[in-house]
Amino acid sequence: MQQPWQQRHPWTLALIGITVALVLVALIGSGLSAVGGHGTTATAAPTPTPPLASLTPTPMPTPGYMYYTETVSGFQMQYPQSWQVITKNPGVEFDDNAQDPTYVLQVLLPNATLNLQTDWVQYEFGNLRQTAGTSNFQQTGGTTQLMIGGVAWTSGQAQLQQGTTTIAVRVLATVHHDRAYIINLLAANISMTTAQQQHFDAMLATFMFLS
Repeated sequence: MQQPWQQRHPWTLALIGITVALVLVALIGSGLSAVGGHGTTATAAPTPTPPLASLTPTPMPTPGYMYYTETVSGFQMQYPQSWQVITKNPGVEFDDNAQDPTYVLQVLLPNATLNLQTDWVQYEFGNLRQTAGTSNFQQTGGTTQLMIGGVAWTSGQAQLQQGTTTIAVRVLATVHHDRAYIINLLAANISMTTAQQQHFDAMLATFMFLS
């Protein structure tokens, strides 16, 4: 059964490509060499190294998880190693099953014009409403603020109706370095609490911007 988030539109793609993108950054140290002669010892100047701020080593993941790093979009986070990774260029989608996902986490970067007045949670709700149909979309409650990776995000919740299945959606949005980021969490309504406790919370706890 095709899910609403699998429709083709700029921010929700079909499950067509599975690519694991992991970027590991290694720190390379430099040593000092000494040159002696005629009773004197000269110390060579150390080899210049890049500033530490420009190096972002990948942390050790939680057992059973792997790290995904997207350097162009400037973020990284861990995901269950058995899940499928679908790159969106920019952004990424993690699915617990490639053929018929029940848990989905998306990181999206809208290409809409950035406006400081834009409510990016409502912006994404508009996309979901358009995809699912107005009669099949319902926002549940207001918005809240939370911190993820030391950055303030706005969170909102909604429900999508897909046949006889009610899908719970949690949308998180922020603007970082003049760029909008949206995270969507999707699961069957009866499974959302389990999805958050077993997977989503652990994934979000490791989300961080690279600069």
